[in-house]
Amino acid sequence: MNMYEVKPLHLANALSFTLPDQETAGFFRNEKLRTFLDDIESTIKEYDAQPVGPLILKSSLEYKEDDDVIGIDTYIQQADRFVEGVKPPYRMDKTVNIAECLWFHYSGEKMRLLERFFDVRLQAIEKEISLANEIYVFFSSQSSDDDCISVEVFIPICNGNC
Repeated sequence: MNMYEVKPLHLANALSFTLPDQETAGFFRNEKLRTFLDDIESTIKEYDAQPVGPLILKSSLEYKEDDDVIGIDTYIQQADRFVEGVKPPYRMDKTVNIAECLWFHYSGEKMRLLERFFDVRLQAIEKEISLANEIYVFFSSQSSDDDCISVEVFIPICNGNC
């Protein structure tokens, strides 16, 4: 039985902020992160727009020439309209479209999400599905005790262009 479905990913009016390298470690424990996330919402509202939908984490890997691998975390919040003139460190994209992704829903302990992610990647390998080195995680909810989350995960499928 598949642990995933194949779905497209479509984002509209996406304001994003990429954390500096040194900030990416320890996503759930990072004290500065709450400030960054509040700033994303405030930036959208500054331009008379409203946040739409859940917060999205795009996590990707970049391979360097010296065989180093760097993790890059970008936080995305969609808005109800396109915001002109957004200043760095923010970026605004009218649309983000990925034709095919492996998609799965997960509700449970935060620490077990990674296990589910690896199970899905293993199934993809077994079925010879090539996946990109990035994932999009939509945070639907988080329990008050911070141990449980509900997320939608999209992993782009490579169709000869990864």
